[in-house]
Amino acid sequence: MMGPAQTAITVQTRGVGLTEITEKVVVWRQDQKARTGQIRSGLFACLSWVLLLTACQTPHPLTGEKVMVTLVFGRSVAGGGQVSEEAWQGYVREVLVQKTPGFTTLDCQGGWMNDGRMEQEGCKMVMILATPADLPVLAEAVREYRQRFNQESVLWLERPCTREQCRYEGSGL
Repeated sequence: MMGPAQTAITVQTRGVGLTEITEKVVVWRQDQKARTGQIRSGLFACLSWVLLLTACQTPHPLTGEKVMVTLVFGRSVAGGGQVSEEAWQGYVREVLVQKTPGFTTLDCQGGWMNDGRMEQEGCKMVMILATPADLPVLAEAVREYRQRFNQESVLWLERPCTREQCRYEGSGL
C-alpha cells in the first residue's frame, strides 16, 4: 500500500517511441506538481532514466527476431605459419556454407599487446544475419575452425536485431 506522498506510474513502451514516452512523463509530472506542488528532481530524473532504458531495450533473442553475429577468425597458427587463402576457402566451402544461412566475409587485421609489444595478425571477419536457432550451429562452425587450424579463440560478437534494424533491402525479409 502506498502512502500519500507515493505515486505509481506505468508506461507501456511496446511500439511507442521516445517522444510519446517523454510526453507521458511531462503530463505525469504536471499532474504531480498540481497535486503536491512540487516534485523532487531526483525522482523525475530517475523515472526518466527508467523510461529511457525501457524504451531502448532490445527484444529478447528467443522471440524469433534476427541476430547479427560477427565472427573474427585469426589467420596465425600456433607454433608458426598462417592459415592460407586456400585453406580458408576450404573451410568456407566445407563448414560455413553448410552451417550458416548466408554470410559476408572481409579481410581484416587484428592487433593486441603482448608483454608491452604490439602483436598483429591477419584475420577474416564473417558477418551473419541469423536466428537464435542458428546459434548452436554457428558455435559448431567456430569449434571446427579452432580445431582445424589450432586456434586459441575466435572473436564472437552478437546483438539482437529487429526487422527494422537488420534486413535485406528489397527482398521483403
